[in-house]
Amino acid sequence: PMTDLRESPRRLRLRVTLKLMMALAGIAVLAIAVRYLAGGDSAATLERVRVDVSGVAPDTVRTVGWQGRPVIVLRRSRVTIDRLGARSGDDTSPGWFVAFANGTARGCSVVWEPGARRFRESCSQAAWDAAGEPLSGTDAAPLKVPPHRFSGDGQLLLGAD
Repeated sequence: PMTDLRESPRRLRLRVTLKLMMALAGIAVLAIAVRYLAGGDSAATLERVRVDVSGVAPDTVRTVGWQGRPVIVLRRSRVTIDRLGARSGDDTSPGWFVAFANGTARGCSVVWEPGARRFRESCSQAAWDAAGEPLSGTDAAPLKVPPHRFSGDGQLLLGAD
């Protein structure tokens, strides 16, 4: 009987501490759920970055960072555009191709091979044409294109539709 009285304040502190911990965990879960449901990564929250691409030579690639990921910007030559034909994509600027610099086969970095006029994933044999479409025999999806647009003064705006 006497030991119950001495343990009572200790048990009370333990119960209060556990209830506070559960309340904080519940608040954290609620905050994460609200952010997820509110679309925390929606286009409205995307960072916009302006990149000067006026000095990029035909059939060369410039890599820039955006949203913590590398983005490749390819300036297509007339020969590359002609070889693509109808596959040049639905981009309003056919002389350019913009995509995330991670392959869709294994997620490794993508490199441009100007002689072959194709992209290749550095850790596999996956390959894409200059429009980001997988080449035959490649087990990969098309390269992912970030929201972007070009302005007439040689500027690329990443994060803009």
